[in-house]
Amino acid sequence: PGFRIGAACAPAVPASWSDAHVGESFGSTLTGRWLYCRALGGWHRWDGRRWRLDPGEAVHEEFRLWIIALGEMLWKQAGAGDTMRQVARYRDKGKIDAAVTIARRLATVAATADEFDQHPHLLNVNNGVVDLNTGRLLAHDPALRLTKIAATDYRPDALHPDVDAVLEHVVADRQDLPRDRVAQRDVLHAGKVQRPILVEDQTGQRHAGLDALDDDNRDRIVRIV
Repeated sequence: PGFRIGAACAPAVPASWSDAHVGESFGSTLTGRWLYCRALGGWHRWDGRRWRLDPGEAVHEEFRLWIIALGEMLWKQAGAGDTMRQVARYRDKGKIDAAVTIARRLATVAATADEFDQHPHLLNVNNGVVDLNTGRLLAHDPALRLTKIAATDYRPDALHPDVDAVLEHVVADRQDLPRDRVAQRDVLHAGKVQRPILVEDQTGQRHAGLDALDDDNRDRIVRIV
């Protein structure tokens, strides 16, 4: 198979056949698709929804396909000669490793651990990225550098008995609020209701906030108070 990863219509010819220039040319094809972070285990590949650690380092195979495609292009342009001998050198494992090492140091590829998962208000899900401040569903974006994902779709109209119980308590004495559960949830989310939310567990202890309704505590909750 040829070089079919979509980075460019034709591989860029290196300025010279040094490892530095070959690695730089190859690295330019990785932008937006691969990142290298030693602190987080090495190569990360964008899978369309998140940056996923690639322990198999498939980037080396990608280089092999890239150098083959480059050789085919140069063969058609100039035929056999010194250039083809230079290209052939990069079929060797040692030369592949050298060029890939150069590529991972480029500014568009190298990353640090503190660049990942730095958006506490964003929740990555199967069908997009939820902005928890607004409830909007955003498109997946490699620039956000998210590595985590909740394996579910975001449904803005979804309901849940626990949330319904909270809403029933919070808006019970507010005739100015909508009766629709989804609309009530949106009002609560927007911070327009200031009445405190308390839940009581089996020991009589009371806990504040929606966090008390998480999976770890739900079975111990007796009532909304």
